[in-house]
This record gives sequence, structure tokens and C-alpha cells, in this order.
Amino acid sequence: MSEVLTTNPENPVDNSRQIYQDAVEQSLEAQLAKLPQIPEKQRQLEEIGDYGYRMKLREMPNIRASSATNPEDKNSHRTKFVEYFFDFDDTVFDYTGYNKATKEKLEQTGIPAEIIDKSYDEAKVANQKTGAKMLHQELFIDTLKSQFPDKAESIDLAVSTIQPQQFINKDMAQFLRFLTATPAARVHILTYGEIKFQRSKVEAVLPELGMPMDILYAQIPKAEFLERYLKIQYPQIEKEPDNVQSFIMVDDNPEELKKLVELGKKQPFFVPVRLRKPNAKRYGVEQTGERAYEVLDQYTQRLLAVEGALWRARVIDKVTTEQWQKKGFVGMIQADVNKTITSPDQTSFDVKQTSQGTLLLTRKVRAHPGSEQFFEVKTEIQVDPASKIIYEISRNANGEIQDKTEHIYSYGDYSLGDKAS
Repeated sequence: MSEVLTTNPENPVDNSRQIYQDAVEQSLEAQLAKLPQIPEKQRQLEEIGDYGYRMKLREMPNIRASSATNPEDKNSHRTKFVEYFFDFDDTVFDYTGYNKATKEKLEQTGIPAEIIDKSYDEAKVANQKTGAKMLHQELFIDTLKSQFPDKAESIDLAVSTIQPQQFINKDMAQFLRFLTATPAARVHILTYGEIKFQRSKVEAVLPELGMPMDILYAQIPKAEFLERYLKIQYPQIEKEPDNVQSFIMVDDNPEELKKLVELGKKQPFFVPVRLRKPNAKRYGVEQTGERAYEVLDQYTQRLLAVEGALWRARVIDKVTTEQWQKKGFVGMIQADVNKTITSPDQTSFDVKQTSQGTLLLTRKVRAHPGSEQFFEVKTEIQVDPASKIIYEISRNANGEIQDKTEHIYSYGDYSLGDKAS
């Protein structure tokens, strides 16, 4: 970096961070647009056994089995691709807010709240295959219209004004876009509920969620779904007990998580995580029994820290299947996650415009988690207007650009509401 490079003193309103965030957003959009995907008209809802459905969005290559004759594959722990499974309702999507808004709109038609609640409960019908009750939204609305035929038109109008796109948890949507913007990203949406209603919500907001591999519609509890599904999709987890795929499941429901924790004991390197958002109806419900790791703030940063902690446990600490099953995820990794997340006064990230029209990024970072030593890193970047690629610039002694390399940005540098990660 040349000493003659200076930030721009003529910009009284410093919007450099926003310029950087916009550049990263444009870069993400460009990357997502390049990804091969199944055209919307060609996507098929396929039945998975008798317990769920899948709609593929991308064709992804299978993770190859390790080879006993290839030393590079031996005991590789399959850490190259962590598979993420994201719950939908009250994780990616604010279903509590959506449901509340729907009931409020229906009350505005003149229907008493107690009748709306009663009809809502009566529209939870037992699934023919499993016996589990699931809300049938169409039945709920039809029941109200049958009771108030003179209000049928206003009921339909009230429901039609509720747009699912208004209820996306924006931080999680942005996180999914970041995770799915590379060709190798292995991310799934896994949701439980009556298939027609779930599809209407998921597909309405899907354009905001980047490019997951697929949407999985479970018709049985998620832990039971995954226990059956993973054995079919990843046969190596049965055949190679010390060399299995890593999985992270993000959910909000304490009852689901209780079962997912049990699955994590049987299935090594399967990590259930509770995302606990204040706007969700189950926010105040505590977990019972052995708890999953809870994310209460810094949601997306902590989820990335979970992935990093899982990677370190497998690659650096060489945790075995037996060790995992004895200690479990929380006892083994929680402290590692907490060390990774540091407060704003401990690290910093700053963006300034330069007098030459580029951006200067300055990071103050710890030498390693838990260290009291810090060092400062300065990086000059420039955005190519045609490709939207962000380049890091190096200059010679005269201040002239001599080299460019593609800038690899971190999630914390531009994530929503995070000004000092």
C-alpha cells in the first residue's frame, strides 16, 4: 500500500460502509445469477418415501466416498462441505408475525377473535400417514366463509393483502444468500407442515433466499425425517463411522430440538442449533433435557462460528466418533463459539473512500481467539462495474496499480446491523 494514498476529506457525509455493502450485494447477485439451476417451470415436487417431499432447485454433485487407496481421502472427515438444514417457520420466515397479521385482518372484517381462533384450531387436521395434526390454511378460511357467507368476499380480500415477502427474517435471508452464492454450497430448507400451505409460503419468498439445493417438506417430525433421509442420501454415514459428513440443523422449536439432540447422539457430527428470536411465539419456551446450543443474538455471526467450531473439532482436534457421542456438541464446542465472537470494542472494521475513488478497508483483529494481541490490516479495493467483481489492489512506490486479485469478503464485514464485526 503506497503512503501517498489518502482517504477523501471532501466527503462530509461518510457513506463508505453503505457503498461497500452495496458492492458486496451486487457481487453476490452476480455470483447467484451464474449458478446453474433448474428452471422454475421444470421443478418437480417428488415424494420421498412415505414421510416427505423434495423440490430440487439445483443439481448438485454427490460428495464422493473416500478411497482406501488414496491417502488424501483416508480419514478426511468430509469437512470440505458442511451441509446446512434451515427450518422455515420462525427461523427464516416470521410465521408468528404472519399469523398475527392474518388474524388481525380477519378481525377487521367483523369476525369475533374467539371464532377466528376456534376455526384456526379446528383446521388442524391429522395427517393420514402419520396422525400428526397440521394446519390446513384453506380449510381455515373456508370454515370462516361458511360461517359468515355475507363476508366471503371481504375474507378473501383480507387474506390476499397479507404478503409473505413482508415477513422474511431479513438477516437470515441475507445469510442464506451469502451461504448459497458459491457453486459448492450445500444448503437445504427443511420445513414441517401441510404441504400446500408450506409451499405457498416458501415459494413466495424463495427469490429472497439465494439458491439453496432444495426444499424439503417433512410430513413427520424433523428428527425422524432426517434420520431416515440422511441414511439414504449419504450412505457413507452408515458404512464409514469415522469418516462421515458434517451437518448443521437450525431450528426454533424446543420440542423438535429435543429430538434433534437425540439424533446428534446417534449420528456423529450432526449439530442441532436453536435460533431464538424475540418475535417468535416459542421464544419464551425453554428447552428441556439435554439442550441444543442456543443463538440468542449476533445470529448469523454465531452460526458461522458454529461451523468454524465444528471444523476445528474435526480437523484440528481430530475428534473421533466415540468422543463425539460421549461429550456431545454443546460440551465440546460452545466455549469455542463464545471465544470466536468478540465484542465491538475488541475488534473493528472500517471503510473509507480514498481520493482516488477506491475504498480502503481497515481491520483490527485478534491474533487468535482469546488472544490479547491485535494487529491492523489495510486493504484497498475497487469494483469492476461490468462484472461486479471486487478486486484488491496493490500499488507500486509511485502509487500506480500494479496488481489486482479478487477480494474475498467475510460475512461480518457487511452483514445487516453489524457495524463493528
